[in-house]
Amino acid sequence: MNKKLLHLSVFILFLPVISWAGMESDVIDQVEQQNENSKSTGKKKGTWLPVPIPVSNPTIGSGLQAALLYLHPEKSDDSTIPGATSGVVGMYTDSNSWLLGGFHDGNYNDDLYRYRVIAGTGEFNLDYYGIGGGSDLRGAPTPYTINSDIAIGQLLRRIPGIEDWYLGLRYMYINSDVTFDFSNTLPGLLPVSDNMTNSGLGFMFSYDSRDNNYYPTTGSLTELVWMRDRESIGSDFNFDKFTGFYNYYLPLTEKDTLGMRLTLANADGDAIIITGHTPDIIDQRTINPLPVRF
Repeated sequence: MNKKLLHLSVFILFLPVISWAGMESDVIDQVEQQNENSKSTGKKKGTWLPVPIPVSNPTIGSGLQAALLYLHPEKSDDSTIPGATSGVVGMYTDSNSWLLGGFHDGNYNDDLYRYRVIAGTGEFNLDYYGIGGGSDLRGAPTPYTINSDIAIGQLLRRIPGIEDWYLGLRYMYINSDVTFDFSNTLPGLLPVSDNMTNSGLGFMFSYDSRDNNYYPTTGSLTELVWMRDRESIGSDFNFDKFTGFYNYYLPLTEKDTLGMRLTLANADGDAIIITGHTPDIIDQRTINPLPVRF
């Protein structure tokens, strides 16, 4: 199989479990109660948050997402320094797609450095509709399965003399077994499988003026990432990828905040990204464990 066809959308599918909806009041109340308890006792404690979330998505089906989060105790009295968060996440849907993973999002030296690590494994049973609205597969998509292991690490440093601006590096590794089943269009043809590896290293920029990384009510968050996948660092592909997003938080009332998001992505090289059939289901790369208030 031509590996150029299969720069995977696993990263797009890896983090929907970090995007919550409908549970913000309970979660925020728990966090704020823990903060009040810490202030009254003088002892800073972390907060455990179990978060089950129903999921219904045309790409991966309907099922349940679940996360167990640990919000680490604050290390500083400066409220502008984001809290560290660790968690394990899981998902299962009626398409027999599943996901298990964990992450840690933290900082040190009074937020001079920010870092993030993510690891996970999963199986996704999807349909490929081809590329473009005129594809012959639109009416009879080809089922395919992705079994993947993924690891991501990044480190950012605040730009000297400039508040809220960070520069750093990100590395992303994905090893996948991909199987296409053409039997619905070509009866008698056996499934076609291949193994492939994505290994990319790149630069990233971040601007973060949010008033709180758990439930922001003002400010914005911007992230721009330029990644290079190369055979020299273990990838089966040679291509460049640029991704970015911009989140803006606008307070409407004392309890209501409007969150707006702009995303962009582009790839250049010998990999075709199979995401044209996949809706944007990530609240992703900030890995904010708590939602914007709505």
